[in-house]
Order: sequence, then structure tokens, then C-alpha cells
Amino acid sequence: MINMVLKITAAAQEKIQKQMTTDQALLLDLNDGVGPFSKVGFCSLDTDFRLLIVPNDADLKSYTETFDSEMGPIHYKAYTADYFDGHEVLDLDEKRQVLTLVNNSGVVDNRVPIIVFDHEKITE
Repeated sequence: MINMVLKITAAAQEKIQKQMTTDQALLLDLNDGVGPFSKVGFCSLDTDFRLLIVPNDADLKSYTETFDSEMGPIHYKAYTADYFDGHEVLDLDEKRQVLTLVNNSGVVDNRVPIIVFDHEKITE
């Protein structure tokens, strides 16, 4: 697989960093019911990506691929690469104060929530 890069704008980085500590990892998660961070998949024509902040020692076996980014590696599920074209940008919609995910094909998801998981919130 090609080395994937996720550009994170300065505004998006600032919003993410306010919720993050150094002992955590970032995941760009498609909320589809797969993996320990998703209880139920999202059934709709909409794409439902979430930026997850998880403990560094969390089980990431469902997240086998990584983006390089300004904030270090960001893990994702390999099969979700179909949504990406190699020019992904995570930005902050200043008006709505939500993250957006876009690429050269257009808007991938116009509302990417940031969700912080500690060990107690992770499902089995």
C-alpha cells in the first residue's frame, strides 16, 4: 500500500490537542460496528467517520494501516481506504466548530466528532 498522509490544518490540530495527552493514540474510525470502539454500525447513506483518541496500549488489531500526519501516526481500518484518494485533509469548520474530512474527490465527511476513550469506555 502507498504511504498515506493525512494533512491536519493548524486549527484542527489545536482543537485535537486540547483533548489529548502524550500517552494516547489517534484513530480515524469509520463507525461501522467493527472493532472495540464501535458498538453499532451507522446505517445510512452518510459516511460516519470519527477521530478517536485512545490509550496508547489499546488493542488496535482492527486498525492495521496508518496515515502519516503532523500529529504522528493516525491508525485506520485497511478496508476504509476505499474512501481515500491520497490527498486527505482534516480541517476545522470554524463556524460549526467540528472537524471535516475532505480530499480531491470532495467532502468525505462534513462532521467528524472527536471522541476520547479511556480503558473503561472501550467495548469488548
